[in-house]
Amino acid sequence: VCEGTKVTITSSRPENASEYYTWYKTGADGVRTKVAEGNGMRVYSDLEALTAKTIYDVEVTNGACEGDGTITINVDKKPHVILTITRDNICHGDTSTVQIDYSNADVVIPTGSTFKWNATYSNGVNAPSEYDDFNTTSPTGLKQHVFEAAGNYGFTLTAYNGACEHKSAPVDFWVAGAPQFSVSATESTICQDNPTTLLITMPSDKAAEVTSKKWTLNGA
Repeated sequence: VCEGTKVTITSSRPENASEYYTWYKTGADGVRTKVAEGNGMRVYSDLEALTAKTIYDVEVTNGACEGDGTITINVDKKPHVILTITRDNICHGDTSTVQIDYSNADVVIPTGSTFKWNATYSNGVNAPSEYDDFNTTSPTGLKQHVFEAAGNYGFTLTAYNGACEHKSAPVDFWVAGAPQFSVSATESTICQDNPTTLLITMPSDKAAEVTSKKWTLNGA
């Protein structure tokens, strides 16, 4: 079971009110403790959440007859995943890295854990097939992936350890599309020291996406 689980143990014997049950529990400290007893008590529910391997055993008496049984409950440590991202706003064609934030003290990655990435694209829609490589079992991060499509992206990582799993909070970031524009001049040929005007033309629905412009002068 997963760490923090409460268990119920049931005897395989049929119900019989005349049989007397005595239940015992042995925890990680090796101490065997009586936890319940009574006539017909073939079911025992432990109200304590388990944190380590625990052994339950039961003794059953019916007149001069006696019997017993034992069960061992192995407890898997629960992982806890927190993600970090190197860049949360990039241009299409650039790279970003999403990975486990091992510097965070709350991160718990038990030995033997496996992992599964999941990507969503633009308001919760599953990412296009080109992003299937996110759905891997590698915990090392989404390194050096080239994002060709603009939009909002979200990533989660689920860690599995035996009966336990933990899904991280999502890490979201924006991939901006390349600006679409053309440049023209009012006069393409002019005399030295005369002015001309350079014009940028772009679709009206793309103009709002442009945050800055930089002009560069080339030529002798």
